[in-house]
Amino acid sequence: MDIDCDTKYMKKIKLSLTDKITIIFACAFFALCFFVYKTKDNEKFKIDNAVVKKEEVKAHTINLKKVGFKDLQGFDNENFIEVLPVLIKSCEKIVQSQNDRIVKKIYHDQACKALMNISDKSNENIKKVIEKYFEPHLVLNEDKKSFDGTFTGYYSAELHGSYEKDDVYKYPLYKLPDDLITVDMSMFTNCTRCTYVARYDEENKKLVPYFSKSDIENGKMEKAEVLLWVDNPVDALILHIQGSGVVILPDGNEVKVNYAGNNGHAFIGIGAILKSFDLLEKGKGSMQDVKEWLNNNKEEAEKLMNINPRYIFFRQAVNNEGPIGSLGVELTEKRSLAVDNNYIPLGTFIWLDTVSPDGDKIQNLMSAQDTGIAIKGRIRGDFYFGHGEKAFKDAGRMKSKGFYYLILPKEKLIKE
Repeated sequence: MDIDCDTKYMKKIKLSLTDKITIIFACAFFALCFFVYKTKDNEKFKIDNAVVKKEEVKAHTINLKKVGFKDLQGFDNENFIEVLPVLIKSCEKIVQSQNDRIVKKIYHDQACKALMNISDKSNENIKKVIEKYFEPHLVLNEDKKSFDGTFTGYYSAELHGSYEKDDVYKYPLYKLPDDLITVDMSMFTNCTRCTYVARYDEENKKLVPYFSKSDIENGKMEKAEVLLWVDNPVDALILHIQGSGVVILPDGNEVKVNYAGNNGHAFIGIGAILKSFDLLEKGKGSMQDVKEWLNNNKEEAEKLMNINPRYIFFRQAVNNEGPIGSLGVELTEKRSLAVDNNYIPLGTFIWLDTVSPDGDKIQNLMSAQDTGIAIKGRIRGDFYFGHGEKAFKDAGRMKSKGFYYLILPKEKLIKE
């Protein structure tokens, strides 16, 4: 029996939403079986649901064009007093890190320490120090001519929950499971920057992929504690997408929760899933639109949300800290940018030039302090809006064209 997985053909025949979802799962199952059949252990290995040939691992490069600070529109009007603590946070991580995904050589001691040791913290003096030790470089696309990219937004989600399960608070946020294992494949092969998330199958004495979101929602995961129970599965989904948030307890107190890990499966966006079934009206695709549809169609939503196999685990914030980015520092509203750190090392200072969802100019000095599974490309960023209802609305509507400059130490100061 042949199953056509192209959803455009589903539109030509009358199928219920349940039938369509069943077909999608069937297609995914047969694709997985084919993958297992075709894969040989001595030729390929599976990492985060992707097959990577050993001989095809390549370094990512970017093209830069050195310019002057006078070329950065809005730079003279920047609030350097406000952004200095953000830059210092990044510098503190940079000077102590051995991670090759964090800026190391190019942000040497002299440039970072000049910022970290500023005594006169006036706006004018901070600007002078940056101009003395750093210089801007426009990031170009692969064609080495164009420099436009795409910038979206994210925020820290807000939910209502409780430490105790009851008829209202019945949807779990899980802590990182005890049986989740992260394998660094570079210890066994020439693969670089790749990990494999697994669990140990005691019966067959081997590592196997960790449970999918659907498995977890259906109770197959046994070795994980519940951190909190929340009242709305759609809000929980948004928390999974954003990675951090604030849970408001019944007594009004707030608990901040941050990303702790994931199950290693690929990510499929809920917006893309809804669009594949033609469930969103034309012109609607923002996070607000998606949230509204899911809340209004709860029975179908439960099935659709489980098509995405990726699952996020959480931890309670320490000392009331805010969301922690991939750099390991607390994110700052409108100053932290998530990037593809295959191209942009974490910690890099960035001058961003784009527009808000309402068309207002965003010309900000920022730092690359986070990453995101959907953030891919040389000129691609996710702008952190903070938390609250306004942040949710702005982040959900943000999809703007723009460009950015890397603010790097002057070449004569770089110690190789």
